[in-house]
Amino acid sequence: MIKTLTKKRDFEKLQKQGVKWNTPCFTIVAAPDFDDNYLGIIASKRNISNLAVIRNRVKRQIREIYRNNTDVLEKNTAYLIILKKDFTDTEFTKLNEEFLSTIKKVNKQLKEKSN
Repeated sequence: MIKTLTKKRDFEKLQKQGVKWNTPCFTIVAAPDFDDNYLGIIASKRNISNLAVIRNRVKRQIREIYRNNTDVLEKNTAYLIILKKDFTDTEFTKLNEEFLSTIKKVNKQLKEKSN
């Protein structure tokens, strides 16, 4: 089961201390020093859709991508994924590839930052 970020202070800590990486479909913010791996997703009405059905679908897609790629995630790290407008127009396989390549870059930055 995926642990999710729920408290405002966790989101703020993540955005303040985290490493940020932008892609055309989403922005990933990651920060170490959490007690386990966490996932936060921001799918705003303005960027994704006014319809909750569509926002929920894209959040399910992100959770599935995250769940399938847990082996490349750093331990005890929180990840925040902020979805952009291009997300809904992109195929799932391309999103998965983009997520994988971006996570590897973010993890590399996290290691450099911690040293």
